[in-house]
Amino acid sequence: MGDTAVRTATPTTGTRRVAPVDTVVGAVPRQRVAPYSPSVITPSPSAALPAGSRTAPPRSYLIIGGAVTLALLVAGLFVLSTTRSNGSGTQGATQPTTAGSYSPSSITAISSPVAPIPPPAASTVLVTTGAGMAADPAAPEVVDLLSRHFTAINANEFDAWSATVTPRRATSITRNDWLRNYATTVDSNVIAVRTRTGSDGNRLVDLSFVSNQAVTDAPPDLPVSRICWTSSWPLAVVNGQTVIDTPAKGATTKRAC
Repeated sequence: MGDTAVRTATPTTGTRRVAPVDTVVGAVPRQRVAPYSPSVITPSPSAALPAGSRTAPPRSYLIIGGAVTLALLVAGLFVLSTTRSNGSGTQGATQPTTAGSYSPSSITAISSPVAPIPPPAASTVLVTTGAGMAADPAAPEVVDLLSRHFTAINANEFDAWSATVTPRRATSITRNDWLRNYATTVDSNVIAVRTRTGSDGNRLVDLSFVSNQAVTDAPPDLPVSRICWTSSWPLAVVNGQTVIDTPAKGATTKRAC
């Protein structure tokens, strides 16, 4: 009957409350059992389970084992991801890029600027000689003078050009005007045809050449980009050096070619 008291009945007094069953003579005393608490259960190290026993391990063992397993799993994933990251970096440095795959280095190489090709203006103008210069002892000197003259024009070097002409011709034009006039000019195909003595006793060199320039820099009476010139340039000696003087009026002809 659990904790209920033992009830007896008498005819005169009716129901009478008596002492709990624990105090009844001959009753077996009950032992009070502490309430169940999982936290206070501690396994006994010396208590071994019988062979073949299927008794489940304590709950605390399961919790600790699960935590350890989870920690090992996380650590393994971290090591695996780190190894793959390092391996991919090494492969990217050593393996060639396959077609269709992304490669920043290849894109950088494609977009890298290419060194510009030097313009023809910076090259040395080669002067050839005609048949009339074959036996002329002055041919080497004239060829060198014309080569330096046209090279200076192509390179837009006013001082170098001034060194190939007479002082009178060099001072007949300002530096800025000269640079503007020859800003886009590139001369080529220079031919020293012959040297001869003019009517005034001065030495002349007959020559032809081709000029390429912007139409805006061409002569106003012939606004084309390519002009073929023929001229007779007077030569003079200044301080022991042969230089070019100003051509006489009408000594130069030009045509589009």
